[in-house]
This record gives sequence, C-alpha cells and structure tokens, in this order.
Amino acid sequence: MADRLAKQGTAHSQPKQPSTLHSTKSQKKSAVETWNCQRLQRLFLGKNWESLVSRGPFVHNLPRAVSVAAFRMCTGHDYLAAHLHCINVLPSPECQL
Repeated sequence: MADRLAKQGTAHSQPKQPSTLHSTKSQKKSAVETWNCQRLQRLFLGKNWESLVSRGPFVHNLPRAVSVAAFRMCTGHDYLAAHLHCINVLPSPECQL
C-alpha cells in the first residue's frame, strides 16, 4: 500500500522551493558567462590572437605603456620589425606574421 501511494506521489508535480533573488541572479550570471565564454572561444579559434583568450585577462593595474607592449607581444604585432628596418637589419618594416 505504501509503495503504491509513493509511486502515485511521484506522478504529481512537486512544490518548488522558493529561491532568493541573490541565488537566482548568480545562477543566471554564471550561465550567461559560461555560454558567452564558449561562444567567444568558438569565434576566436584559429585567430592569431587566440592565445589572449586562453591565457585569461591581463592585469589591469599595469601602466598603459606596459599593457600596450604586452598586448602587442602576445599578438605578435610589435614594432620590432619597424625598428629593425630603421637600423637596416630587415629589408621591410612589415610584420612577419
């Protein structure tokens, strides 16, 4: 008898536990961030700056000159070729990528 009643009870919809606004917001935010990261990784696949995505964010409290230099070095678009062309080491100032 108890098994039959328990089986019937599983067929009914269970009452939902109320969730707080904070927990709902954090669940939604986490889901959106996960979805967006996956979408961006698909878009960035095969790009020459793909390494920026996989390494994580840069440190934001660096001076601007250091941040720009780090970004250019990571993407491979630094001004080393232009400098080497000025001192007649390279035949062209073009980026070698």
